[in-house]
Amino acid sequence: MHHRAHLALALALACAGAGAAEDRGGTASLAYDNDFIADSDDGYSGGIHLGYVSRDVASFEDAPVPDAIGRAFARLPLVDRAGRRCFVAYGLSQLTYTPEDTASDALVVDDIPYSGLLLFSTTAAAHDATHLDAFTLIVGVVGPSSLAQEVQDGLHRATGSDLARGWDHQLADEPILDARYEHRWRAYEVAIRGRTCADAIVSGGAEVGNLATRATIGLGVRIGLDVPQDTFVPPPLHGQESVGALSRAAEAPARRWTIHLALGIDASLVGNLIQLDGNTFRDSHRVDHEHWIARGHAGLHARVGRAAVSLALVQASVPWDRPDGERWERYGRAMVGWDW
Repeated sequence: MHHRAHLALALALACAGAGAAEDRGGTASLAYDNDFIADSDDGYSGGIHLGYVSRDVASFEDAPVPDAIGRAFARLPLVDRAGRRCFVAYGLSQLTYTPEDTASDALVVDDIPYSGLLLFSTTAAAHDATHLDAFTLIVGVVGPSSLAQEVQDGLHRATGSDLARGWDHQLADEPILDARYEHRWRAYEVAIRGRTCADAIVSGGAEVGNLATRATIGLGVRIGLDVPQDTFVPPPLHGQESVGALSRAAEAPARRWTIHLALGIDASLVGNLIQLDGNTFRDSHRVDHEHWIARGHAGLHARVGRAAVSLALVQASVPWDRPDGERWERYGRAMVGWDW
C-alpha cells in the first residue's frame, strides 16, 4: 500500500493539472509551512501544499473537469445560482505532526503521536462580488504511506538538524475521506478612486470525516494597495490556500504590482482530529484534548504581474496538555503562485 497510495494521489493531481493545462489556464501555487519561527519541531511540524485553481467560468461544464462531473457540480446546493462565476481547485498536501520529545525512540505517552498525512482535495466553488460557496472532497492516507518520515528526514539532513527518532510509533496506515463546506462573505469594502484599499471577510464552514469533524467561524481584514477583489481568508488549520484567494486573479491579464496586509482570527469547535485522536479503525496512541481551537494569522501578500508571493505567521491554541505546558504553537508559511 505504501507506494500504491502515494502513486495514486500523485497521478490524480497530475491528471487534474493536465486537464487544466489543456483548458483555459489558471493559477498554480506552492506553499510551505514550518514551525522554525518557534525554534521547535513539535505539534504541527510542517507541511507542503501544491495547488491549482482554474479561471472563473460561467458554468462547471466549462471548467477543467470531465463533463459528467461538471454537471454533477452544477447541481450542488448553494452553487447553481444566476449571475455567479464558477471555478474548481485541486490540492495535494503532505502534513507532519510530532511530539515535543523527538530525541526519544520510545513511545511518548503524554504527547501527540507521530503522524503523517498525504491528502488530495477537489473543490467546486461559485461566487459573485460578495459571496462564495465552496464544497471540497478530501481523500488520502495517514501513516507510513504518507512518506512524511522520509520527507522530514531528508529536510533535517539537508539542514543539519537532528532526526526525529520516534517514527516507529507513528499512526498506522488508514484511508482518509472527508467532506467540507465553506461560505465566505465580503461584508465591507473601502475604495478610493475605484481602487480597494481595505475590506473585511466573514467566513464559516464545517467538515466531517475521519480526518476531522469540526465547525469553524472566522474574520479576515485586508489593508493595502489594490486589495484583490476576491474572498481570501486564511484556511482553517492548514492547507486550502488557493480557494478564494487566487480564482479572480487568474481571470485577469498581467497587472502592475500590488501589496496588502492580511490579518485574521478564527475559532473551531472540534469533534475529532486524527492527529490527536489516532487511528479510527484500530487501537493506536492518542491524547485527550479540548474541543475548541483558536487561531490568529498575519500575512503580507504581494503580486507582480502574473507572480504572487506571501509570507505569513500563524499562532494557534494547543488543545491538548503539552508536557512543557505551552498553550500556543506557532509556525510560518511561505507561498508562491503563478498565473498562466
